[in-house]
Amino acid sequence: MRQTTTIGVIDIGSNTIKLLVARLGEGGSIETVVRETRATRISRGISGNRLVFPAETLARAAADTAALADVARRAGADPIRIVATSAARDAENGEALASAISRAAGLPVDII
Repeated sequence: MRQTTTIGVIDIGSNTIKLLVARLGEGGSIETVVRETRATRISRGISGNRLVFPAETLARAAADTAALADVARRAGADPIRIVATSAARDAENGEALASAISRAAGLPVDII
């Protein structure tokens, strides 16, 4: 008999940070356990041709992601994966964003 697995994914986008926790069951079934969105708007405050996240944006994104990681843990998610998309990839300090989030959430962040 195959065990069910509960996984969590946190997607850090330009305007929102989204959490999906899903239970993978027998025969490939997928059941949504938790779905939550935070309107963090990390791309707000970036002006001109330089894409640099201000310190307050780093802190806000880290706090929101850590809170969502806690929601995922309470829902039984293991593993939990955090990915950051275009805004983090394009910003001059995207790695600083990933580091701040990783420290706050206690999980690695992949910039994809």
